[in-house]
Amino acid sequence: MGESLTQSVFFIGLIIGIYFISRKNIQIIGQSLLRILKNQKITIFVLSMLYFPGTFIHESAHMAFALLLALRIHSIHLLPSFEENTVRLGSVVYERKDPFRGILIGIAPLVVGVFSLWLVQRYQLFPSQIVAQTVLFAYLIFTVSSTMFPSKRDLADGVYLIPLVVILFGVLYIFSMNLLELFRVINSYLTVAFLINVGLFLSFGVVHLFTKR
Repeated sequence: MGESLTQSVFFIGLIIGIYFISRKNIQIIGQSLLRILKNQKITIFVLSMLYFPGTFIHESAHMAFALLLALRIHSIHLLPSFEENTVRLGSVVYERKDPFRGILIGIAPLVVGVFSLWLVQRYQLFPSQIVAQTVLFAYLIFTVSSTMFPSKRDLADGVYLIPLVVILFGVLYIFSMNLLELFRVINSYLTVAFLINVGLFLSFGVVHLFTKR
């Protein structure tokens, strides 16, 4: 029970940490690249390539859940765009009918992101004795973890998330599901993503300061 609680708290801490630092990174990397390259189209291309796997999974999750819940898709964008001083990686616009379906679609990227990390562990893809594979999946873990969070727009009906979480934990308790091993694995992968984000934040933070002069 003690270790389960520790892993759960660690998981929440990593999620919160990655949420804030990844959003800061996207902005600072985009602004730094724009100052260096002095070309918005090239900057968008580089930024989109850096985060494309995660962006694709994020927006595809929105789209798939919307279709499964019988909501019409109006548009989907997988390339980043600059909106004033912020960077938006992608978006899916769909018809909104009720809060329940809205919140399910909103949290879809987080659900699919965590599931993707579980698949990596399930098939023992990371770490690997093959260096190239280890590097590739470290990158994929980073980009998926950094882009799996719902945006403010995604959580427009966020108040309805609370009862959904209560129901989920109730089901897990009733069926006595042991999530300890899952938390251990997911936490190890999230730690990798967090450390990569910290490295990028420090590196591009220096670049941002020098290019600002």
